[in-house]
Formats: sequence, structure tokens, C-alpha cells
Amino acid sequence: MKMMRRVLLPLRAKVRRKLALLTRGTPDEGPAVQEDVKRRTALRGGLIAAATTVVGVAAGSALGLARRPETSPEDSPSTGPVIAAAADITAGSAKPFTAPNGAPAYLLRPTPDTFLAFNATCTHQGCPVSYVGPGFRCPCHGSTFDENGRVTGGPARASLIEIPVKVVDGQVTIA
Repeated sequence: MKMMRRVLLPLRAKVRRKLALLTRGTPDEGPAVQEDVKRRTALRGGLIAAATTVVGVAAGSALGLARRPETSPEDSPSTGPVIAAAADITAGSAKPFTAPNGAPAYLLRPTPDTFLAFNATCTHQGCPVSYVGPGFRCPCHGSTFDENGRVTGGPARASLIEIPVKVVDGQVTIA
């Protein structure tokens, strides 16, 4: 309360001076004058608080931008999370990883120049599929998929969901 009085008294004195009144109220001032002083004091205090907030936010934003680390090409919005180094995956092999949505996935390298990634969830009833040889197999109901994610044996009818990938500076990333 003392702090509030220290702030409000100078504001109230300035308002009273602007209205050509004495610095302190007198008993013969009407209630309308006193209410006007209170209202103008509150308005002036609100304007000061708003201006202080704007300056604080602007300064904080500028400081935040100044302290922000420089971004590298791997951090650019056009490049997603890194899955693996291209050199770590040999042609004809696969590497399991977790997709950004938390689903199990596989990164395949069918040829030296090709990388493919698939969500490792069977399209039949959602069981996790395993990479076996050049394709995938669902342990729950026996569905099989080729290395391009296409169904080669039922009961699944839809292909595995492909995850777009690209190679950036020797790193396989989600595109």
C-alpha cells in the first residue's frame, strides 16, 4: 500500500496542477472535482503502465533475437530431423527410427543412390511391421510389403505410408 501511495501521489499532484488546483485537496472541493482527479490519475497511471509494458516487451524481444544462435542449414525450416548419416546405411539394408509423430519407422537404402522411409505400422490393423530382407512383414496377420511399401500379401489392402526423405550434407533427413 505504501508503494502504491508513493507512485500515485506524484501522479495525483501532476493531475491537480493540470486542472489548476492546489497540490492537495481541500474540504471545499466538490465530489465531482475529486472524482475527476481520481479518474485522470487512474488514466495517467494506466498509460504509464502500458508504455512501460511496450518498452519492456520490445527490449525483451530485441534481447531474445540478439541472443539467438545462428542457424545452420540443418536447422532450416526446409530440412526436417536427421534420421542417420548416409554413410552409416549400406545399400540393401534398413535402419529403424522413430518418426516425428512418435510412430515406428524404417529407413531403407535399396540402391546406393536411393533412400526410402516408411511408417512401420501395418495398414490392416495397426500392428508394427518388421523389416525382413527386401520388404516388410506384419507378425499379427501375415501381411507382406515390398521394399517400396506396396502390399504383396494380404489381408492388408493399402501400402505402407511413405515418409519423404532427402540427403543434405551427407545426412538423411525428413523432407
